Amino acid sequence: MTAVRRAFLLAWLAASALLAPVVLAPWVLPEEVVLEAAARCRSQHRNGQPCPLCGMTRGFLSIARGDWSQAERWNPASVPVYLAVAANELAAAAAAIGRRR
Repeated sequence: MTAVRRAFLLAWLAASALLAPVVLAPWVLPEEVVLEAAARCRSQHRNGQPCPLCGMTRGFLSIARGDWSQAERWNPASVPVYLAVAANELAAAAAAIGRRR
């Protein structure tokens, strides 16, 4: 493996490790804890318009409860974003396991 490829792999694995709580928190923590830890939207307060991420946390919590339609109501992008991040986490885990062999 070249040094550049190894660097990209390590950067991807590090970024994936930082994203892991986004996927796991809705499954392992109480909703109140997740909502309290989530950032408040400053865009909503400044200009009265929601940002593209508004409703994403509640959407992810709905996905963890199995309520996919509610997740789409909170934020239409929550389902595809969650699935993309979850797929990335699975791929990163497989790459990390494969690297150890």
